Amino acid sequence: MRVTVQSAVLLASVLLSGCAWTPGASPVSHVSFRCRLPVGGYVAGSSNMKPKPDPSGFAAQKGAGGFVEFPTATYQPDAGSDRSYIASSKAWLPVPPQLVGPDQLSYVQSEASGGSSLPTTLYVVDVQTRTKRLVFTASDGEHVYPLDYSAAGVVVMLQDSSKDKRPPDSTMEVINPVTGSHEPVRGTEAGGKHMIPDSWFAVSGSAIWGWVTEGPNDGHSPASRKLIRVSLQDGTPVEWHRWSQGSESASEQVLGFDADDSPIVAIFPKAASGNSYPAPQLVLLKSPNKALAIHTQGGTFRPQVGLSLSYQDRHGTWFAGVDGSIWLYTQSSDFMRVAVVPPRHSRPAVGYDFGARSPVDINRDAWRSIAGPCV
Repeated sequence: MRVTVQSAVLLASVLLSGCAWTPGASPVSHVSFRCRLPVGGYVAGSSNMKPKPDPSGFAAQKGAGGFVEFPTATYQPDAGSDRSYIASSKAWLPVPPQLVGPDQLSYVQSEASGGSSLPTTLYVVDVQTRTKRLVFTASDGEHVYPLDYSAAGVVVMLQDSSKDKRPPDSTMEVINPVTGSHEPVRGTEAGGKHMIPDSWFAVSGSAIWGWVTEGPNDGHSPASRKLIRVSLQDGTPVEWHRWSQGSESASEQVLGFDADDSPIVAIFPKAASGNSYPAPQLVLLKSPNKALAIHTQGGTFRPQVGLSLSYQDRHGTWFAGVDGSIWLYTQSSDFMRVAVVPPRHSRPAVGYDFGARSPVDINRDAWRSIAGPCV
């Protein structure tokens, strides 16, 4: 199962990206199984190390990743790496794992057309030949953003950014990858005059997940932010958890899902001072409004803010940290740091002082993503 969606470690020295690397003295939890985990990296694009964008507008990942071998936790870069990897065909692909088809023979990719700088067309691409087949073109003023490709079809967000739309209107659709026919995803529309859908960000199992902001009915109470699960089978929405905007948390981010499709959430506390980057609290939302604390082993897990970079396979759910750390959450509720991948270049370890720096200052050459299952 795929999910579109991390410990602070001070690296005293970093080897050049063309060499194999082992954690050495860095403490990690050892695993007993043998497999090879594909991981992606990011291409720094400027002197302040912001990720360089690729033609799709996302941070470029071509050639910046490789493989972590278990149980030794050794890392080997791969010059041909990209966003996702299919072991059966030994193919790196330029899209996230959630956009690879269930048979792993094709993937979906959105592109800009007609003079637009934003994606307006959707293609199904053959993994082996890379031939493209057009399956959907957005209406004038609309842009298409694919979210997931599964047996149910391709779930996309259509955003109408016409000049008179402020903010832009967004709707969720599911597209048949063979015929191009499409229909709305039931249950993802606005739920009343006080409820505004913020974003639908992931599909896991038979449901789509999103954030909803609900304003106060009395006009003066704090607004609340809710995590909503909508069944793709019948469109039934269920409130999974609610946070008041007057609470101690500054933000919440769904990082991934466990084997039962329960969300794993990072709750970021409000910064105590300046632009510090406090460590989040991790919780498992096992059922509606039931949160179970997750305790990490091997350090403090710091996710890449705004990015959900996990992957679920038979071993558990894998996560990538902002500092190059690789983590595994298992059925036994262990959240373990199991490997550390170095930055791609020998830069000073300036980006690891989390107590004094915000995420925008962290060395982007250390960022990692999970590109597929460990096989």
